[in-house]
Amino acid sequence: MWLNILLCMIAFQNAVLAFEFGKEPEESPQQSPPNHLFFGDVQLNGRQKVALKHHYNMGGSSSSSNVFGADNRINRRWTNAVIPYEIDCSLENLDDAMDSIKKAMQEWEAKTCIRFVKRTNEKYFLQFFRNTHCWGNVGMTSYTKISVGHGCEFQHVMTHEIGHVVGFYHEQNRKDRDQYVKVHWENIGQFKDAFDIVQNTDSLGVPYDYESIMHYPWHAFSANGKKTMTPLKSLNGKTPYVALSALDAKQTSLMYDCSAVERKRKQARMKRHAGRIPMQDSNACVDENTSCDGWAKAGYCSTNDYVQQHCKKSCGSPSCQGGSGNSGSCVDQRSECGDWASMGYCKTSDTVRMACKKSCGSCTDNGGNGGNGGGNGGSGNSGDCVDERKECPEWAGMGHCSLSETVKNACRKSCNPSCSKNEMCKDEDHDCGDWASAGHCVTNPTVKRLCPRSCDNCNGRPTYPPTQRPNPTVTVPTTPSVYRRYLGYGKLCIDDDSRCPYWKSIGECQRNPSWMNSHCMITCGVSKCDSGIQRPPGSCSNPLGLSYDGTGNFKIPDSAFSSRTDFHPGRGWVASAANARLYMPDNSTSKRIGSWCSNSYDDAKTDFLQVDLGQMRTITYIATQGRYKYFERVSKFKIEYSTDGRSFTPYIQDGSQKVFDGNCDHVTPVLNQFKRSIRARYIKYIPVEYNFACVRMELYGC
Repeated sequence: MWLNILLCMIAFQNAVLAFEFGKEPEESPQQSPPNHLFFGDVQLNGRQKVALKHHYNMGGSSSSSNVFGADNRINRRWTNAVIPYEIDCSLENLDDAMDSIKKAMQEWEAKTCIRFVKRTNEKYFLQFFRNTHCWGNVGMTSYTKISVGHGCEFQHVMTHEIGHVVGFYHEQNRKDRDQYVKVHWENIGQFKDAFDIVQNTDSLGVPYDYESIMHYPWHAFSANGKKTMTPLKSLNGKTPYVALSALDAKQTSLMYDCSAVERKRKQARMKRHAGRIPMQDSNACVDENTSCDGWAKAGYCSTNDYVQQHCKKSCGSPSCQGGSGNSGSCVDQRSECGDWASMGYCKTSDTVRMACKKSCGSCTDNGGNGGNGGGNGGSGNSGDCVDERKECPEWAGMGHCSLSETVKNACRKSCNPSCSKNEMCKDEDHDCGDWASAGHCVTNPTVKRLCPRSCDNCNGRPTYPPTQRPNPTVTVPTTPSVYRRYLGYGKLCIDDDSRCPYWKSIGECQRNPSWMNSHCMITCGVSKCDSGIQRPPGSCSNPLGLSYDGTGNFKIPDSAFSSRTDFHPGRGWVASAANARLYMPDNSTSKRIGSWCSNSYDDAKTDFLQVDLGQMRTITYIATQGRYKYFERVSKFKIEYSTDGRSFTPYIQDGSQKVFDGNCDHVTPVLNQFKRSIRARYIKYIPVEYNFACVRMELYGC
């Protein structure tokens, strides 16, 4: 009942705000949804398609024990109820998407035995990535993905899509659906198959659930605004597609035999391993064993219950992303802290230093960076205070540490100037403090090697691996193959409405942060936006006038842009060449799409975007973005240039035509430097690799 009351209050509040703020501008049409989707948001593999067509179970063979609603066969379930995951670069800079993913994983972990760990070398894993729509694969497959499209950046949407990955289909597809729901076929637009009854379903004995996160809302895929489904029984305050329900959790428990999984985990927690610190708080974002980092790199986060439970920090548990809540306070989180401090654990254990800040006197650290030395540097699996790329100091100077987790992980030294080589200096046994007090650092070379911190032997110490650290079976790269130089956040700090200061005065920045932070950036003090057109380093690096500056007054006129084709998605909207301006948003009045897009995927193979700068220029950089709202961008491109607009010369670097790394996401500007500056009036941008060829850009020079 409380949930229903809360939803009513939210609905009333949203209705008031819709009147107060006014209607959102019309959005430009996006690409048609992929034709490979089933039931609206499900991607099936070949065997699953055959099983669905022939009413087999989802294993692909005829059986009397047909399974569809909840897939409970061993080869579809995730081993030990652990899902290794990775975040694609197309999402890492999109805060709303990252936040919704994190919260959805935390919801599944809080209510079920499902656990998530960052992928290292696992063969089967889940990848979150940006695409044009929302969908997910079902169960553990060889290419399990969740697409986080525009409009999917909400916790309940991600909780739903993770439900597919766990092994669930839709509640309204159950074979007993017609006893509980009436489908209004006349109101349904696309995805009518989302409402089909599938005979080979198995609810595992769990009753029909109006509250299931896997149940579509009553207006899903409506073509006319009317309900596409109505319940045939009393809802008793239940609303579908809001949160993981009690029956969802029960069905998960039956599918994964969670009672057995939890028993196994409990037994693992009772085992004692050398190096373990006596911490029992299962929600603490800490490593409880000195070998956690090595075990994580070797892939044990997804295969070993002990590692999963006791190496939350190295395994990247979602609980770490949300923080413990008290990590920044000068308090002891455990009653045993005083005893542990007196026993010397503050010197030997990152875990104790994090949990016992008061007793250990480590209240001045930046919460979560490992106290007085040690720790993992705030991100990644490695605690070494080193840069893995020679470009790190430059990237840090350009602000990339705050823009990209990739840069933060690879540039731990440049992104964290306060770290020191002493962070590499750790004791490898929890008894080191006692051994040092007893004088064994002087008398026993082994103690001196195992206990460099307690023995004050950090400088010049050889780096021996811990004796218990398992060797990785597969070499896993710690950095991605492509490094992109970002230039700002990709959106200008502007207020869209003169009423923004008033709305702030009545508390709307806090009450409705999503809307206000998009439309009243200056007033609400949004930090992740650009105060103006960003400029790369160097004396000859001025913006040459392509960008949108927030006013609509362009230095380079629309007539200076040309292309072979333009994209016309309908309703009068057009992605013309003149829209290829960095920071350019959609304009619902003029129906200008924020970017140039080629007419089609095939047209882009021979298409190009050309700009006339109006006079000869020296060009040193190019910055690019994808389409304003939707994930349509170019990941690789070439450049040609000309002095007369007729004869073009390819840009050559290292003896061949240079193929530049473009955008991974569609928002963050990516900067490429011309190592040999170009002297030209005309520039031709040529897409090479893309999901759909769309670009906004700026040229820099003098």
